[in-house]
Amino acid sequence: MKQVLWILALLFAGWQVNAQVPSSCLTNTELEALYRKDIAHMALVYMYETHASDTTLIDIPQPYIDSVKRAMAAVFNLGAQLEADSVMRRHCIRQDRHMEGFHLSGARNGVNLYVKVDPSKTWTDGWKSLNAVTGYATLDELMAHCGFQVTGFNNTSGTANIKTAEIINGKAFADSLLKLDGILEVSFIPAVGDGNYIRYTYNNGAAHLVFRLGWGDCPSGCTGNKLWYYTVDGQCRVTLDSVRTIQATGTYPVPNNCGITGFRDPQQDIAVAVYPNPTTGGVLLQTSGNKSYDYKLMDQQGRVLLKGKVNSKETLRLDAYAKGIYLLRLSDAGGKGRSEKILLQ
Repeated sequence: MKQVLWILALLFAGWQVNAQVPSSCLTNTELEALYRKDIAHMALVYMYETHASDTTLIDIPQPYIDSVKRAMAAVFNLGAQLEADSVMRRHCIRQDRHMEGFHLSGARNGVNLYVKVDPSKTWTDGWKSLNAVTGYATLDELMAHCGFQVTGFNNTSGTANIKTAEIINGKAFADSLLKLDGILEVSFIPAVGDGNYIRYTYNNGAAHLVFRLGWGDCPSGCTGNKLWYYTVDGQCRVTLDSVRTIQATGTYPVPNNCGITGFRDPQQDIAVAVYPNPTTGGVLLQTSGNKSYDYKLMDQQGRVLLKGKVNSKETLRLDAYAKGIYLLRLSDAGGKGRSEKILLQ
């Protein structure tokens, strides 16, 4: 009886799709350290997607950042509830996808520009020497404000390469450069490739976050996707609206430690990818390296339905079982264990 109660507790602790869970929207130093640039970039993308008038500003206005930060804090502070541990503490989903618009393509890595100048202007001597300080006060203040450095200069074309790691509105910065004497052209050096991302939107008084985990031929273009859809209302109540998996060839990412010190999960020591989940028929178990693990699949009454060992890949066929929630127990030879909830749809 105790085993059944333990299994039921595990089963229903995480699968709470459409359940509304109170959280805290207060940020903390760990969220700031890990997601500061992601949050700023999400705010910038949102500004452009909504055609906000503030896209003329170089600095991203704080209200946009605060709105995104509030929603991110709500999910971050859920701990293991509503699969928040999966997106932030196991799969470490960040703003890694490079956006289609060149002015947004740097993701959380900053802004990278080519700037063609009139080399007859004396201030360009500084850039030719890879010095961001030129003596042209307006330009120097603009560069310093945004943290730009000169990383290269092509004397033949009269083109400088300037970079900053800060998240700013690169398009507004480029427009400001073009107003200065001696600046002829500004072009973006786009970052390329697909990857994970977090998308923020806001409507009807609620914030919406989509966490996307991608795999299979990334960064050329992820062919496999798993997406978590969250809503955060005005009272900081969080709903996991849905979880969707788009199957593809390739290796589903093995969960790992994301460096969130306060949330070390010992289950991460069992390095087995389990996907797709939810599933309509089969679940693939895939190990990392040459390790092997024992597995047991149990129903809600604690009955063992399937058991065996996975060395590299093992597919569990669930077609014969009723739709519902099942518990997969993985363990190694040393006694370490990990439990996964499997949703059969």
